[in-house]
Amino acid sequence: MTEAQDRAHDERPELVLAGGPGGRACAALCGAVSAAGGLGVLDLGAGDHLATAALRHAAGWPADRRFGIRVPAGCALDPAAVTAVLGPAAARLAAVVLGAGSPWRVADVPDRYFVLVEVGSDAAAAAADEQGADGLVAQVGGPGGVLLARRLLDPGRQPLPVWLRGGIGPAAAAAAVLGGAAGVVLDTQLALLPEADVPDPVLDDAQAVRFLDRFGGAAKAVRAVLNTVADAAGAAHPPVPHTTAPGSAARVRTAAELARALDAGERRLVLDEPAGGSGFAQWQAQVDVLADHPRAPGAQVVFAGGGGAGAVPLVAGLTSGLVARGVEVGLLVAGTGDVGAGTGDAAGVLGERAAQVRAELGTAWAQAPERQSLDVAVVGLACAVAGADDLDGFWAGAVHGEVPARPPGEPVAVLEVARRALADAGVAHDAERTGVVFGAGPGADLVAAQLGALGLGGPALLVDAAWASGLAAVDAARKELACGGSRVVLAGATDPVGGTACVVLKRLTDAEHDGDRVYAVLGGAGAGRGAVERAHADAGTAPAAAGLVELHGHGRPGHVDRVAGLAGVVRAAMALHTGVRPRPDGPAAPWPRAPLDRVAGIGAAGLGAAEHHLVLVGHPSAAFTRRGLRRWPAELFTFHGSAAAVQEHLAALLDLATSGTPGTLLDLARTSALRTGAGPAGVALVATGVAELVALLRRALRGETDPAAGLHRAGAEPGGVAVLFPGAGGARPGMLAHVLVAFPHLARHLGRGTLAEALHGPGALGRAGLDPGLAPAALGAAGLVYDELLGELGVVADAYAGHGYGELVALAAAGCFDPRLLVPLATGHAAFADVRLAPPRVPVFSTRDAEPRAARARWAEQVEAMHAAGVRVFVEAGPGRALGERVRAVLGGRPHVAVALEPEPGRAPGGGLPGLLAALAELAVAGVGVRTRWLTAGRGGREVPAPPVPAHPRWALGGGGLTALPPSA
Repeated sequence: MTEAQDRAHDERPELVLAGGPGGRACAALCGAVSAAGGLGVLDLGAGDHLATAALRHAAGWPADRRFGIRVPAGCALDPAAVTAVLGPAAARLAAVVLGAGSPWRVADVPDRYFVLVEVGSDAAAAAADEQGADGLVAQVGGPGGVLLARRLLDPGRQPLPVWLRGGIGPAAAAAAVLGGAAGVVLDTQLALLPEADVPDPVLDDAQAVRFLDRFGGAAKAVRAVLNTVADAAGAAHPPVPHTTAPGSAARVRTAAELARALDAGERRLVLDEPAGGSGFAQWQAQVDVLADHPRAPGAQVVFAGGGGAGAVPLVAGLTSGLVARGVEVGLLVAGTGDVGAGTGDAAGVLGERAAQVRAELGTAWAQAPERQSLDVAVVGLACAVAGADDLDGFWAGAVHGEVPARPPGEPVAVLEVARRALADAGVAHDAERTGVVFGAGPGADLVAAQLGALGLGGPALLVDAAWASGLAAVDAARKELACGGSRVVLAGATDPVGGTACVVLKRLTDAEHDGDRVYAVLGGAGAGRGAVERAHADAGTAPAAAGLVELHGHGRPGHVDRVAGLAGVVRAAMALHTGVRPRPDGPAAPWPRAPLDRVAGIGAAGLGAAEHHLVLVGHPSAAFTRRGLRRWPAELFTFHGSAAAVQEHLAALLDLATSGTPGTLLDLARTSALRTGAGPAGVALVATGVAELVALLRRALRGETDPAAGLHRAGAEPGGVAVLFPGAGGARPGMLAHVLVAFPHLARHLGRGTLAEALHGPGALGRAGLDPGLAPAALGAAGLVYDELLGELGVVADAYAGHGYGELVALAAAGCFDPRLLVPLATGHAAFADVRLAPPRVPVFSTRDAEPRAARARWAEQVEAMHAAGVRVFVEAGPGRALGERVRAVLGGRPHVAVALEPEPGRAPGGGLPGLLAALAELAVAGVGVRTRWLTAGRGGREVPAPPVPAHPRWALGGGGLTALPPSA
């Protein structure tokens, strides 16, 4: 092994590597993994513009965030190209993973990087070692994977460190690491997590579904793996050796068979290996069943697929959690006379390996961190206030600047809101160490009775501080966490008029250790005279730094009931988490600050006008928020395939929408997207409510067309798609707000400086126009935002074009130069003459015959050339509709469709999210693929089950005539 390899081994990658599923880069997922203590690995795929964009994204991460890259077969990028894109960020590249058939050789990678080679056999491992690899990634999910892992992890056979991949969950990770692996790799398991944001995820992957249901996010998944490994290293016990299977034991292979056997009351089970031997995916699935099944405690389970006594460390790590649950774990070992000696040796290896793992992990994962400060994380939210019966409705009202009308019926009970908050936080397992502090006035006895039904084991306290009751409850909860009496505290407030709001709090160190979603950090609190100054001093912030302030009570703006202050905390926590800032005078806007620079203050007057004030600050994990608003003012529905298939889909959705429990409009949109067929869209609908959807579905079934009402029908001649970028006029304060509110991750194209402040900072909407010096930069940023959005929606550009400055945007979108240069070019901080242009990945049509800043436009000739090249769909990617109107003026009645993505400002007719969805509907019926699955993903929509088929009525003929029989008769 070379000296360079020795140096690389001293800086080996993290225990958990995780990459994008399906060969996608998934920059947000990788960033979240790295931030959580793993190593995010960007899959470069084909090495196309998507891979380059992901590398640029990673280059903008904080200076202490390491990452890796995976280079699969067919990747067009070489090491020099990757280094050039990353620039100084190449120093944070911690690992290079070479997939099977990778065009990169180990020798091509600079010595400073740790090189891992993917292998699936002993021969491939030996070849990688010969080539100078620093480590291996072994595929062990399928049959035979356990035996392959054992061979590769034997230092006498193979000296390189190994990361195991395939079917890995927390228990399998513990098996791998205690068995000698350097770590594990996660990929398809993460496909459904919100940070992955895969356009068309594989929804039938059982492990991906389990990761979503169990963890909900990348940080929690990574921390669960790390913590499970640490727990196993501290508590793993050797399995009981068996030379033969226990008598009368039921033999099962699959997880489904195991579940059925437990259902049937079997208490002795042998987990047989499939043909070729056990794999880690099978083991993980079996352990998942045993971990969840109510009849598993007390059962005797013998693993038969480990290959003998040498599998003791693997099985011990795999089942450490089961032993704690009361499952008796055994291992079927080979031979008879030497069982004790063989397992004894293996037990010794287990002890040595466990000690080694504990030393490597240190105390970071072996135990919960000690209390270090009063910083408290907000990890769960729920409310039924301000006319909204749930958090999504409340936040939608805050974003749109509206107070929704309260639905008819009884208000949501305190107990229900509290349960929602705890469920949102995912802290059910901490019930014994969960306290509760609630602000309540009249009816406190009833509130106490409801909260008692939660069955929480920590202290319980009711407080009454008038309008500040909710803030006082949060402050008391913070102090309870500081003294260590509780690990989790539910803080809430209720009022007969205002409703109920709850937050779930944990110490920040505990929340980060557990991988909880952190909405915000409660940094400071103050009460009495000077409360604002004391709260900010406590948080280490200045009052002037607060970009969001809410004050309630005694004539102050806001509300005057006991829940108002805590509702303000919920609103502020959502704003800090999503990067969306509500405004009192209209719809919300993007918050043009990095997460750690976002500060909010919430105050309320208590008893005797005593002021209570809280300061909340952002958390770094907010950078990975992909959806800023779950409940939209409208939804898009597309119907694909033949005319008959479209009619069938329309009718089926109508049945769902008119059933007794149709769910929300989002639920119906998600259901429709998941069940839509293949082929071009024949019909597209944009509806603002379930009743409107029903009316549109009925009209569509009758063959009607009414785009103004949201009913679009195919009819245009299909053809190529050209994306057009405007370059003059249209730039205005507040532009892009609706897109960036819905998709906060796209705000990075605006940066965090002058441009973002001019567009969305305080007072932006009060200005008549945008500084002319910033207008080109604003249009360039808008073009990049829409180009990325179109790509995520599956809209593939066959050509780009622009007008004026928009030509530079077109060149950047086509890959001719680094898009990060657009703003410097627009503001005069860079000269176009100094930019090196690469060939475009798709044709770029130009209105100019010279350098892009030259005069003499040839717009008509450009449009004619695009039409002659087969373009029939022209998409205007920027504010306004001027370019589309010019296209229509040139082409007249010839076949074409011109679609404006942001036709009108703000909430004007055709503007905002409904206007964007209407544009996407036009594209869909023009033959352009639009991924409605991606559009509805990550927003909490559930699939609505099909309504039950009514039983045919039955009648009995008797002396009195026909009598209807009950269904069960």
